[in-house]
Amino acid sequence: MDLCGSRHTPYSIAQHCLPNLVHVIRAESILFVPAKTCDISGVVTFDLERTMSVGASESDTETNYQFLRDSLSQLSHGVRVANTGASEEHLVGYPGIRNSIVVSVSKGPCA
Repeated sequence: MDLCGSRHTPYSIAQHCLPNLVHVIRAESILFVPAKTCDISGVVTFDLERTMSVGASESDTETNYQFLRDSLSQLSHGVRVANTGASEEHLVGYPGIRNSIVVSVSKGPCA
């Protein structure tokens, strides 16, 4: 998705696209967290207050936010994939969350 020249913000595009995407990829939910700031070294901070949630979630809101905070701090190392094992009902420390992929989507060093 190339946002250059678009009169829409990434947040408004997410509002439009994510409700359909949750069904296409058969996800229980998708959380979109917009970037808040990006410094000269490329370190991004995230605007957790503007997190958009699409789809159902069995975990409570605080669990979602804690999982997001922990995952976003790991994005500098690449994509975070967390899945439960065969005998687990949820990820340890995150009740209600069974499988997750957290990935940064951007254009250029800071979007």
